[in-house]
Amino acid sequence: MRNLFLILLFTIVLIIIIFQIKDYYYGFKLKNELKALERSVSYKERELLSFIRRDLIDNRGFIISKIENGKPLEYSLLESYGELMEYALLRGDKNLFDILLSIVNKYFYNKEGYLYWRINRLNLKPDNSTALIDSLRILYALLYAYDTFKDKKYMEMGEKVADGILKFNSSGEFFVDYYDGNMKEKANKISLFYLDLRKLKKIAEILPSFNKYHITSKKILENSVSINNPFFPKEFEFFTFSYKTYYPLNMLEQVITAINFDDTNKIKDFLEFVKNEINNYNKLNIFYMGYKGMNDQENVGLYAILARLFIFDDNKLWAKKILPFVEKFKGDKHSGYGDFLGKNFYAFDQIEVLLTLTYMED
Repeated sequence: MRNLFLILLFTIVLIIIIFQIKDYYYGFKLKNELKALERSVSYKERELLSFIRRDLIDNRGFIISKIENGKPLEYSLLESYGELMEYALLRGDKNLFDILLSIVNKYFYNKEGYLYWRINRLNLKPDNSTALIDSLRILYALLYAYDTFKDKKYMEMGEKVADGILKFNSSGEFFVDYYDGNMKEKANKISLFYLDLRKLKKIAEILPSFNKYHITSKKILENSVSINNPFFPKEFEFFTFSYKTYYPLNMLEQVITAINFDDTNKIKDFLEFVKNEINNYNKLNIFYMGYKGMNDQENVGLYAILARLFIFDDNKLWAKKILPFVEKFKGDKHSGYGDFLGKNFYAFDQIEVLLTLTYMED
């Protein structure tokens, strides 16, 4: 009887160990692939990839959302995977893309067909809701991967994600911000900085079911320009069918909204405002009350995206002018981009800088 108990106990322990090893396999593969990639990129990218690998990837392969006062927080965001998958595609790294996709599929994909926007990486408990911006980023990455690598598995996964978006993140002919899986309710608004027209156009070209949503999203963005020029409203609300603007203005959201336009001629007034701020004050604040910056707070992710915005505007001179504003957030070679003195770093900022450094090479 005692031997039977010991055999049973040994079997249970062995099963637990096997499952843990399987979990940690993703972390090992992800770190290993990032280390391999470091050997083929520029010095700045190599340092940043090394920081991400060392400080922002846990043993399971979760991308840690933030380091606060030197300590990693417990959440991992779907946002980070979409960003890093886009970077993998820009680098043509199929292995890195596949590892990231495996982690998304294992931990973020809900059996009902939608993607969780974040996971508690310590207890593996998901936050049971979606964020349209994150799900669209994953869908775009899958379709881009299918175009690039000609592997049907990306299209098959992409169609599943697309079905989930149309079911849970749309209402009528419009996209909505989120679906709350606990309340079983959809949002009644759409944030303008969620609507990336370049990505939506590509998605609609491959998946015709997205055509009408691309059209309505384009109308919402383009009609917003005259509301509070040179700034953009934060969201479009479906209860009142009207735009909503909130103060202080969040300049990170403003810059993301601007880069979402597929025609930069539509946002020339915003670009002029940004240029004047940089020329007159040598910075762009995070928050504005009208035309006046508040609190002297800046953000590296904002500058990284702004540099890409000028690339899309075919203005490499201004893109290069913004890069020093990114670099001032970098500490020593072992540091990421952010508040390196207080040891506060966001995954979002690191990967946005990676994307910008890659675009700047062309």
